[in-house]
Amino acid sequence: MDMEAPVPPLAHDVVTELAARLADHALIRLPGSAMRSGSENDTAAAARGRRVEYLTALLEKDPGVFLERHGDLLQLSDYGAFDGLRGDYEVNFYLRQLEQRQEPVSPQLLSAQTKNRRLAHLNRLIEEGSFFEDAAMRERAPLLHHQYVGQYLPYGGVQPPVGGGVPAAKGGHPLSDHVMAGVGEVLTQ
Repeated sequence: MDMEAPVPPLAHDVVTELAARLADHALIRLPGSAMRSGSENDTAAAARGRRVEYLTALLEKDPGVFLERHGDLLQLSDYGAFDGLRGDYEVNFYLRQLEQRQEPVSPQLLSAQTKNRRLAHLNRLIEEGSFFEDAAMRERAPLLHHQYVGQYLPYGGVQPPVGGGVPAAKGGHPLSDHVMAGVGEVLTQ
C-alpha cells in the first residue's frame, strides 16, 4: 500500500497572522455552529474574536478546506505559506487553481475557450434534436425566421390557405399572413 508521508502543519505564527488579517474581511462568513456560540448582543470585538478563532481552527485542522472556502481572499504573497503543504493533494489542487486565476490569459486562448464552449453547446442542441427544426425556429422568433428562412419558402414561409387558394394578393405581407395563419390555427383547435 502506497502511503503518503504526513504533511507538516502550518507554522503557528503564519496561522495567527492569516487568521487575524482575514477576520476583518467583509466576505468572511462563519458557519452556523460558530455563529450560535455567541449572542446577538456581542460586541464587535467578540464577533471578531470568534472569526479569528474559526479561521485559526480551520487552518490548523484542514488547510485544504480553508483554501477552498477562503482562498480567494488571500494575497499572492500568502501562497508561499502553504508551500510546505504541497504534498497534500487537496492543498496542492486549490493552490494550483488559485495560482492559475492569477496568471494573465492571452486573448487568443480566451477566444478559443469561448469558441469551444459555444461549439459544445451547439453540438448538445443538435443531439437533442428539435432546436433547429423549422417549426421550433418559427415559434421562437417568427420575424427572424421569416427574414432568414421564410422568405425563400413557397408562400413566403406561411402555410397555404385552407382550400388550396392563392395566398395574399401580390404585394401582401407574408409575415402578417404568417401571424394571421397562426391565429387561425389556434382558433381552429
